[in-house]
Amino acid sequence: MAPSLDIASYSDALVVLGTAAVIVPLVRRAGISPVLGYLAAGAALGPLGLGSFLKSVPALYWFTIVDASHVAGIAELGIVFLLFMIGLELSFQRLKAMRRLVVGMGGLQVIVTSVVIAGIASLAGIESTAAIVLGATVSLSCPPPPSCSSCCRTKAGCRPRSAAPASPSSWRRTSPSFPS
Repeated sequence: MAPSLDIASYSDALVVLGTAAVIVPLVRRAGISPVLGYLAAGAALGPLGLGSFLKSVPALYWFTIVDASHVAGIAELGIVFLLFMIGLELSFQRLKAMRRLVVGMGGLQVIVTSVVIAGIASLAGIESTAAIVLGATVSLSCPPPPSCSSCCRTKAGCRPRSAAPASPSSWRRTSPSFPS
């Protein structure tokens, strides 16, 4: 006799796999990083998102993650893959070239943010030791401010990546693919 298959026990894993198949093409078409798409989908479909309406709308069982512990292994594997991809992108030579920016500006950002948040917490009446720990913890989770690094420099100076491209006449001057 063949063992019976209880598909309900795999519903959370199926939601994760189905979401991955749907989200990646949508966010790529929108020009957004797939990682941000995964985070937004996880927040929306997780137990604290649409999963919190499960009792009032039972049909959401098949479209939300009911118990996060069921997909913890997939989540941990996703973190390993993310770190692997970062490792592939970051060579030792690139890290060495960016050392002043990473160590200098990154360290300065952590110190300044720690002091500012600890000061605000102290003014709010939090004990000084707890305020320092809070400031240091929050500073490590803050994204770095945008900087004008060598990857976005142009002849005209620094412009954000989202800025409009240069005019076609300047393309002819700078690009060898256009005949003069």
